[in-house]
Amino acid sequence: MTDFDGVLQLLESGYKNLSDFHLHTSGRGVTIERAKRLREAGLTAAAVGLDDVDPVRHDRLRGVAGAHAEAVAALEAFHAAGVFTYVNVCLSRQLIRAGDLWRYFELAKRLNVGYIQMLEPRPCGGYFGNGQDVLLTETDRHAAAEFFLAGNGRRRYADYPLIHYVAYAESPARLGCQMGGLSHLYIDSVGNVNPCVFLPVTFGNIREEDFPAIYERMRAAVPRPLHRQCPSLDLMDALPAEFRDGRRLPVPHSLINEEWRALIGN
Repeated sequence: MTDFDGVLQLLESGYKNLSDFHLHTSGRGVTIERAKRLREAGLTAAAVGLDDVDPVRHDRLRGVAGAHAEAVAALEAFHAAGVFTYVNVCLSRQLIRAGDLWRYFELAKRLNVGYIQMLEPRPCGGYFGNGQDVLLTETDRHAAAEFFLAGNGRRRYADYPLIHYVAYAESPARLGCQMGGLSHLYIDSVGNVNPCVFLPVTFGNIREEDFPAIYERMRAAVPRPLHRQCPSLDLMDALPAEFRDGRRLPVPHSLINEEWRALIGN
């Protein structure tokens, strides 16, 4: 929302018969008028970051007073404008251990969201290099999985939002990690092509090289799903070390070849 005209330009120039366009936002700057303009420009859906049912905990996590109210208002504005809505929740220890996932479920239903996307904390962004104390324990994950399965599977919740638990689906015992173009990849705001939004490792830049060549290189480096813990956790020591050596993020894949081979198992 800080570059609203730029977002409109992206939507208006996109091939809407080939793609769905989703906007991910904290909610700040969203108004009913802007939501309507985004829908008219071709926006398919809007995902708002709503990290807690408790406004105080949410605002503390976001570091902005009133952030929870802004997120709720944004969801209401998008819904009123006819845009499909869902929420992204970065699961915190506090939310899970307070037993508030079910309260969160009720809030999401009241806000008419289509589904809840549950994400686990990862050592990137604000947690890069110092995220060990926010990572979920196995007990936390078990509680989140029980909520996910019950919320989706019990008849009494048939008219509630669906729940998508990314880490559950891509766990070692199930699909495995689908990064690197198997299911998803990430191109950042300056053109770096990364295997995942949570993994600041670049295989090239689309401003300097054609995307197909970068994609082929990345797919060669990620030949199959990884049936192990999230790669961002495996590399949580190597990447900050490169960063501390003066290199900017994302770290070029070529600089961590040894760690990457150990990760992939080649």
